[in-house]
Amino acid sequence: MSKQFERTLEAATDQVVVDTDWSGIMECIDMVRGKDVSAKDAAAAISRRLKNSNPNIVHHTLVLLEACMKNCGTAVSHFYFIDPYLAKWQIFLSVSCRNYVYKIS
Repeated sequence: MSKQFERTLEAATDQVVVDTDWSGIMECIDMVRGKDVSAKDAAAAISRRLKNSNPNIVHHTLVLLEACMKNCGTAVSHFYFIDPYLAKWQIFLSVSCRNYVYKIS
């Protein structure tokens, strides 16, 4: 069922989506809460999507991640607060902030 989750995730965070696709986001949340996809697989798919070079995709994925953190309880959030993910977040944020500062300057 993780293939279905990945397809829904890609549709909800597609680069051509102008507004936030709340129906796709809620479908992803329902899959996690309904245990159609494991929280570990969902967290891995979301993390892969965050590494995309397109800023629109990353923005929509961050919105989806926020919705998952608020609505899926500890099932998904647990995977983002363990040491390996925290190290990845630190690198992701430092590189993103550094690139943003250089582009502005």
